[in-house]
Amino acid sequence: MAENLVIQADPYPWPYHGALASQRMALLIGLDNAWRPRSSASDVADEKLRHLSLNLQYLGGLIIGFAQTREFKSQSDQALFLNFAESLFGVREVIFTPSLDAFYNTDLDGILRAAGIKDIVFGGWGVEGPIHSTMRSANDRGFECLLLTDAAVGLDDDLVSHAFSMVTFSGGIFGAIAASSSFDTAFDEVQVTRDAPMDPGILDIRKEVVSAKAGLRANPVKLDKESLIKGDNPMQVEAEPYLWPFDEVLDPKTTALIFIDWQVDFCGPGGYVDRMGYDLSLTRAPLVPTARVLSAAREWGCMIIHTREGHRPDLSDCPENKLWRSRRIGAGIGDPGPCGRVLVRGEPGWEIVPEVAPIDGELIIDKPGKGSFYATDLDLLLRTSGITHLVFTGITTDVCVHTTLRDANDRGYECLLLSDCTAATDVGNYEAALKMIKMQGGVFGAVATSDAFLSAINVGVPAGAKL
Repeated sequence: MAENLVIQADPYPWPYHGALASQRMALLIGLDNAWRPRSSASDVADEKLRHLSLNLQYLGGLIIGFAQTREFKSQSDQALFLNFAESLFGVREVIFTPSLDAFYNTDLDGILRAAGIKDIVFGGWGVEGPIHSTMRSANDRGFECLLLTDAAVGLDDDLVSHAFSMVTFSGGIFGAIAASSSFDTAFDEVQVTRDAPMDPGILDIRKEVVSAKAGLRANPVKLDKESLIKGDNPMQVEAEPYLWPFDEVLDPKTTALIFIDWQVDFCGPGGYVDRMGYDLSLTRAPLVPTARVLSAAREWGCMIIHTREGHRPDLSDCPENKLWRSRRIGAGIGDPGPCGRVLVRGEPGWEIVPEVAPIDGELIIDKPGKGSFYATDLDLLLRTSGITHLVFTGITTDVCVHTTLRDANDRGYECLLLSDCTAATDVGNYEAALKMIKMQGGVFGAVATSDAFLSAINVGVPAGAKL
């Protein structure tokens, strides 16, 4: 494949560095059967993904599948699944992960870096679930990411649409999106046979895999609805889609409240979000209920953690593509502005706003990425303190909050997001982010209002009181 080549993508020609090269590109394919809708549209998407995979493999690209699994019922089930993945998409290596994020607790990062991979294309099954979780982690690690709009499917069409939108927001905060056909021009640079039909036998293999489930669908949890009636435990929060927490243990000794990125750069005049031209009232609206929750949490006695996104003054910890995207939309990281250098540690814009500022004894996590677990000691601090339950507030819902919540869920924490203590720069993405948490019976946790949480812990400032 020729150098100095890009494909047409949204919101920018991809990759950002302008040098599309198959030898440093990987195609990551979500293969978790639980996330594949049974429809003709899925069959069409599979065909497009197969077309791209075989061409990219011919040109020297790396093809890796990933799927969440507990345990295969037998070796024959595992062999069946691996045969299916190779026959359908040409996948010869599959990452089996205990979580939705294929980077968590696997050697995927090492495999990609050892192969010299810089650019990652995502397709397959579970756009709103495992694909988005893995793409977010890849973005934080500095990989240049592209999500295929016609070769990736999910269970909820509305959430899939918003998942695509979230990638492109703020100039491509997680990368770019494009149709698989956008690669055809690039493939025309070399002689490639692109029209090999799918072997009909593959469809039979798929049916066998679906029947066997190949260990990819977790055993459904049978809930005793009578035990979940409100009032059985006064220390549960009235939440959706279930009373939170699931184990009915709401204890300040094992619970932490995380206040994500309440910084001037995200909700203050002259900051990063303001300079990008978004409506600042959206990210400032949750400050009043969040301040109430913070005051109540201090009284309750639980662990309180604040996070700040920011980079070293020399920007040595800022991935090149992240820097490029920010400058492209006129709010370059490190550039001077009304609140100092944008998203740089120690600058006025990096500080937490006074309404929810930390006090002595409260932990502060400084992070270079969207997720609060990546390149920080957050997980270590939580585990050494015996924390098992996390309550989230912060901005923005669809980016840093959702990335951190997904990562926490993968690590086994029981998660709750307070819906009126979080916001996004786009109302549609905010609503979709809440829905994603609640889908499939609470795949990432639960959602509640701040009033419901304060009622459960039986402390806090009345809603009408002044702070």
